[in-house]
Amino acid sequence: MPRHLFGSRAYALFALGMVAFTLYGSYVPFRYRARPWPEVVDSFQWAMENRLALESRSDWVSNCMLGIPLGFCLLGALRVDRTSRAMTALIGLAILPLCVAFAAVVEFGQLYFPGRTCAGSDVLAQGIGAVIGIFGWILWGQWGTDKIRGAFGQAGQQGNTAVLLLGYGFFVLLVQLLPLDLTISPSTLYHKAKDSYEVTLIPLGEFDWEPGRPVLDRGKKIQDWLELVALCWPLGALLTGLPGKWRSLNGLPRMFGAAVLFSGFLELGQLTVSRHPSTTDVLVLTFGILLGWAMALALADRGVRKYRLEVALILGQLWFVALALIHWHPFDFAPELLGDRLHDLDWMPMAGQASKNYLWALNEVLTKFTLFLPVGALAVWSRKSSAIRPGLLVPVLLSGVVAAILEFGQAIIPSRIASPTDVLFGFVGGWIGAEVTRRLVGGSRRELSLPAQPRRAKVQAAPLQPRGQ
Repeated sequence: MPRHLFGSRAYALFALGMVAFTLYGSYVPFRYRARPWPEVVDSFQWAMENRLALESRSDWVSNCMLGIPLGFCLLGALRVDRTSRAMTALIGLAILPLCVAFAAVVEFGQLYFPGRTCAGSDVLAQGIGAVIGIFGWILWGQWGTDKIRGAFGQAGQQGNTAVLLLGYGFFVLLVQLLPLDLTISPSTLYHKAKDSYEVTLIPLGEFDWEPGRPVLDRGKKIQDWLELVALCWPLGALLTGLPGKWRSLNGLPRMFGAAVLFSGFLELGQLTVSRHPSTTDVLVLTFGILLGWAMALALADRGVRKYRLEVALILGQLWFVALALIHWHPFDFAPELLGDRLHDLDWMPMAGQASKNYLWALNEVLTKFTLFLPVGALAVWSRKSSAIRPGLLVPVLLSGVVAAILEFGQAIIPSRIASPTDVLFGFVGGWIGAEVTRRLVGGSRRELSLPAQPRRAKVQAAPLQPRGQ
């Protein structure tokens, strides 16, 4: 990968994106209320002095995570490809007050938006996160940048797949462990593992009802399992891009073992956060990984590729049925509600996530993105020609249309809430799926074509010499 594609400009854009994300998440849905300046200043001073104590572990972790990428990317923008670690450390110390000041400004601005809470603990947590991000860059920033460049620039398609596999594996781990309200007390972990309501050891034990506990919504649970399949199938698909037995059916035992180990690790990690570990989830996650692996192998077959469009249409319709089950259950449509529901729609992006904890909202957003990855991926794969870069407009529009149809259906289901933001998730999820598929199997002619072989010079036959006397 050329340096300018992952250099100071890229890190500056990442930092700017974190600033925009923090501002938007702190003020959405932007219900501004004017207040006298002296009153706001007094309220801010009181919040900084009296709200330093840790009130919510998950809120503290979420604010800390806002500061980590900001400090990391700011220092990366200034010091990428610079060799002096001492100077990098000095500049890191110089930008730390900027990160803390930014956090304080964000908290100050929240005083003008009812429903938001200004707290000194949030500024402290973001400052600690910035320190972690700055030290992260000093220790590993340049090394990680060089590794990513090397993988994309020198290792070809297999290197791209390995980087995407590691990145997506971390993404799945993050989604499954959010909101990261870690608990490492041995006593707490023991009692949680012992409680059958906190941990399900028997497959499908979620459906066993016990007196005194709420009745499980089976439809909602099936929806959660479908979302787990949607979350994990790209892992299996990406594994087929690695060399060795991963690319053939002979690798099934290895694939099954890797899927079980990864799924078990995810569920074991949920013991330490406020999630519900379950052996059923292990089975579902394993099935999702194996499904993605098997589908990728099937789609790579030459006989299947002859009918790209037909196969893509069949798989697309099957996935739409799965999306309909996720979005439209229990299918109690009431068209007469359409007028009122459309009138009450909140068109502000991310308004539905504003009232939730940052990390729970992030978990919901990331899960929604993954639901539309297959739409964009299939739209790109269905193209007959892979030598020419496929356009992304059609896959993105198709994903957005599918998301709009699903949200329209939710608008006439009393138990569902339609959100225009979810249509935006459809566009973005489709674009990600299309772009990743293009890079792996669609690519440009330069990425997929073999290097030209030097032409051999034509050797002219020497004229026959008369045989000596």
